[in-house]
Amino acid sequence: MKPVNEKELKRSYIVFGVSFIVLAAFSIMCLSFFFGTQRYERQLLQERADLADQVLAKRRDINTQFDLIISKLNDLSRFTQINPEEMDNQAIMLQNVQDAVFKVNEILKQQQLHTPSFQLYQKMSDDVSQMAGIQDSLFSTRFQLESMKAQLDACLRVNRSAGDKLSLGLFRH
Repeated sequence: MKPVNEKELKRSYIVFGVSFIVLAAFSIMCLSFFFGTQRYERQLLQERADLADQVLAKRRDINTQFDLIISKLNDLSRFTQINPEEMDNQAIMLQNVQDAVFKVNEILKQQQLHTPSFQLYQKMSDDVSQMAGIQDSLFSTRFQLESMKAQLDACLRVNRSAGDKLSLGLFRH
């Protein structure tokens, strides 16, 4: 048997202790980085989730406005007669449609992300705005046609009345 070398044994213990401390410190540092990374990743995911919630809320608002627009346009298609009360109702409904389109455009202007879905919303709001303008023009043209028709009917009645009176000889001297 070899005699135990105290120096070598002490040095081995010191090397083992230093290696163990370095390894333990490295392990603790790796664990802290691991949990720090998780915390940072959770923060990034929370920011993304908040952004997704905001986008979802904006989409809900836009869809609600488009549902209102569809409802008002369906109500507008039910008007069949031309009278002052219906014309007022039509004007109010068209103004509601224009207000809803304005709200959609405001929501779209606030949106920083230019995703294809928001571009589609923009195109749809532009189309609805044009359609509301055309609908307003159609209503005013229809009103003008009805008033011209009423004027022509009145003129025809006066013309017939005058013709009847002339044929009966009421204006003869």
